Amino acid sequence: MPVHKFKTGDKVFLEGSLNLPSGPCVIIRQLPERDGEHEYQIKSNRESHRRVVREGQLSATGATVGKSTSFGTALDFFGTAVNRSTTE
Repeated sequence: MPVHKFKTGDKVFLEGSLNLPSGPCVIIRQLPERDGEHEYQIKSNRESHRRVVREGQLSATGATVGKSTSFGTALDFFGTAVNRSTTE
């Protein structure tokens, strides 16, 4: 059985669809495989509830969380100001 691609606490990007808003979210819980694909419980800071999604609907975030640049203050994954005064 393949292992989960994402771990609890990972920040990922949800690929939206007609009834599913896209955007950043956090893995709350790994769920068992269903119909050959792992599922996850996720939470977005845009919504008050949690969702269950398939692994194929998620991608590793392209956000620059934890990376430093010479541009001073920037926003992290959830829009919190972070100091980026050092270089990588």
